[in-house]
Amino acid sequence: MSRPPERESGVEALVARLRELCAARAHPPSEYPVLLDAALAELEHAVEVLRHAARAPEPPRTPGGGAAYPFKAIFEHLPWPVILTDEQTAVRRLNTAAAELTGLPQAYAAGRPLAAFLRPA
Repeated sequence: MSRPPERESGVEALVARLRELCAARAHPPSEYPVLLDAALAELEHAVEVLRHAARAPEPPRTPGGGAAYPFKAIFEHLPWPVILTDEQTAVRRLNTAAAELTGLPQAYAAGRPLAAFLRPA
């Protein structure tokens, strides 16, 4: 998973600082208060950055997200059978009512010709 460049550099800097603090155990105990004060200041800064990031607006949702695609939810919950096809009448999508009418799972129907599901009356 890739991160934005500014976040990547921030994470790398935090990891590097963590290594430095782990190595600081080798310093004489008289230096501990100074190292501790520096580490606490850095942690306070990190908390502020994380709070700011948590308040930032969310990126746009990807396909399949409910709020970004409200028509998908409407399509799924229509009480009437609806089948979407392409130019060659291959089934692209069918709603729950259409799946119940045809007796086929939605995933099975996708990509198959519409004529395969229609029965003469």
